[in-house]
Formats: sequence, structure tokens, C-alpha cells
Amino acid sequence: MNSTKHEFVDSYEPPNGVTLDTTETELCQCIWVQIQNESGVEAMGKPVGNYATIETDILLHGKMGELDEIAKTVSEYLAKMINISDEDSVLIVGIGNRNIISDSLGVRVADKVMATRHVAHQVEASNGKPIRTVSVISPGVMGVTGISTAEIIKSICNVINPSLVILVDALAAGKTSRLCSTIQITDTGMTPAAGILGKGNAQTIDFDYLGIPVVGIGMPTVINAATIMIDFISLLSQAHSDSEELDVAMVESIHQYADELFPSSSFVATKEIDAAIHYSSYVLSTAINMALFQEDWVQMSHNTY
Repeated sequence: MNSTKHEFVDSYEPPNGVTLDTTETELCQCIWVQIQNESGVEAMGKPVGNYATIETDILLHGKMGELDEIAKTVSEYLAKMINISDEDSVLIVGIGNRNIISDSLGVRVADKVMATRHVAHQVEASNGKPIRTVSVISPGVMGVTGISTAEIIKSICNVINPSLVILVDALAAGKTSRLCSTIQITDTGMTPAAGILGKGNAQTIDFDYLGIPVVGIGMPTVINAATIMIDFISLLSQAHSDSEELDVAMVESIHQYADELFPSSSFVATKEIDAAIHYSSYVLSTAINMALFQEDWVQMSHNTY
């Protein structure tokens, strides 16, 4: 990983209303941010809540031992977000389009998460101990179903009444360096398709919308071509001047020219996107299974590797 990331985090002083905790291992760097009040909301531009970021460069490599270590780390942060009892039920939602590889992360994770709602009583009877009730759905996308993802999730919640919803979705990267290298978790919900449509045109799925806690998990799998252009010019500017970043006027100019050069729908993925989705879906599904079912049940997810 790039050491400049570590230097930035180590020297960063969080604003009022925000706490920051970092942990670094041989495989990843983890950042836990807690936005505590309105001062933090104003400074960070995000709702009150917890935000975990796991940065790693191994999601393209696929070494089993390393992937399991990352999954364990992700499960630990996910467990910190889950504020429910062992008896409470959970709904897992794999968001995305199975037919588009860069948008299929959520669907592929859902395929590997253990659904137990239909067998929970039988498992308890045969094993002598209860197992958490988990339901799993992949609602598809509105372009195929004609129904928004948010509407489908809310309708299902009204029927099965879960205690927690976990959303898994592919994200649009805000920086080139985060593409297929960052796992993000938050307990403030998620806005599917916000990176493509813009937040003003997409429904946020959170506690306010569903009336129950919502945890969102995602990884940036695509990036706007205009963002690549901005990152490139920014690096070029840093290399040829003492300025560490582009000024506001320059960024606005780049956005203007980028919008003329690229249509808003010009999103691109890495050439290794197939491998990234395969390994990332394994990591995230294993992490979810570990967080919900603990070590006794995690081996079942290995069978789908």
C-alpha cells in the first residue's frame, strides 16, 4: 500500500465532533470514524454515525489465507456496527445487476451468505442450540423490475419484520486509488445508485426510511472517467509545483471540461474487475457469516469459494 496514505492519516487532526481511530496490519489499514454531533456532520458532510474503511491491495490477488484474514478484519468491524441480540433476525440485501460484472458484487455476496429463516427451528432441534434467523434477497435493479430497490426492501421488511438490514452494493469511487481496494462499512444506511444518478435522484435506505437499523457495506468497483481526469491533473500539478492540491477554481474548470468531454454515464472499471468481484464477494460473504454466525458456522461459506 502507498505509505503516503498512512502519513496523511497519522497527521490528520479530526474536527470537533469527530473521532478517528486507525489500525494497521501487514495486509490492510483500517480507519474507524465516528461522527458524534452536528459539528461533525457539518465538518464531514455525512450523517451522525460510525464509518469503517478497510484499505487493502490484495483483493485482486486471491490468496486464500490473506483473503480469510481480511474477512476476519471486516467481520470485526461489522460486528461493532451490529447492535442487536443473538436472537434478533437479520435481512441481507444484495443490491445490483447480476448481468453486469462491475455491478454484481452485492448479488454475488448474497449468493454466499447463509439463509436460515426457513430452517432455524430444525437446526436448533438437531444441534441443541439456536441459530440466528437470516433472510437473504437480491431484488435486482429498477431497469429490469420496474420497482425501486428501496420499495422492494421496505415491502419485505413490512412482512418479515427483521431487527436489522444489511445492504451490500458496489460503489462508485471518489478517487482512483480507492478502486477495488477499499471496503466501506457504515451504520447510517446506503443510497443505491447515488454514484450514477446523484444523491438527489436516489432513495436513501436508512433507519428513517425503514424504521429499523441499517448497515451498508460496499466496495468501489467503478469510477467516473471525469474523476480519473481530475486525479491525473492533480498528480501532474503536484509533480510540477509546490501545491499539494488543486485550487477550487481549477477543480471547477476540470469538472466543466470533463463534463463536455465525457457524458455523465461514462463509468469505467479495472481490467481485473472479474477477479476483484470474485475475491471481494468471498471476503464480504465470509465476513457477514462470521459476524452473524461466529466461528461454528463460517466453514460453510468456504464451500462456495
